[in-house]
Amino acid sequence: MILAKENWDDAMICSALQGQGFVAVNDALTSEFWGELRGSLLNHWGWRYRNWIDDHLTNRSVMTDPQVLRLVDALRRQLPLTLGDMKHVDIWSILFNEGKRLGPHADHGDLSMVLWLTPTVLLEPPVDRGGLILHSTTRTQDQLYSQYANVDWAAAHVAQSTHSSQVITYTPNTAIFFRGDIFHETGEDRFESDELEKMRHSLTLVFMRDAEPHHATLTL
Repeated sequence: MILAKENWDDAMICSALQGQGFVAVNDALTSEFWGELRGSLLNHWGWRYRNWIDDHLTNRSVMTDPQVLRLVDALRRQLPLTLGDMKHVDIWSILFNEGKRLGPHADHGDLSMVLWLTPTVLLEPPVDRGGLILHSTTRTQDQLYSQYANVDWAAAHVAQSTHSSQVITYTPNTAIFFRGDIFHETGEDRFESDELEKMRHSLTLVFMRDAEPHHATLTL
């Protein structure tokens, strides 16, 4: 078993995305598969090419990881209404260096799913940090990738345009689906991240209806 199917309601997820634009699925994967996926990603060879200067470490080579492909296949079978004919156009995993976060930006696809992979026990107090902040501001058709994916530009845009924000607290094994046009950012990192396995860790899947996606944007 991959998905904890009793927690996945395709019609509810689809309705929430059409309405408020986001939804969180708690206890998304079976505990066994969540552990297998986390272990596979942490031990992936792609982390050998990390750049310690950056605020976060990105591994895009996980797109071909067997466990990730199993997850994508399970999602397609479980969410025919939500995913429809969308293709997964980008997949990556992120590890954050200590005390770092990612500023506002919008994604390049139609739908993003972020899965959180660090146990809550590794959070430093207060435990309501490190989550996902979704702003009411959305990217428009006339905005360029170089704008909405640029943290500095997006931060100024969000500051001027946002009238409300929703904070989703970091909880392990939670999958957050949200429309790719929503500007979002991470909360303050409060993880004990002196070791690789203790860093704030996530997996992101981006789905898109069009055949040709833009170049990948920043991640969560």
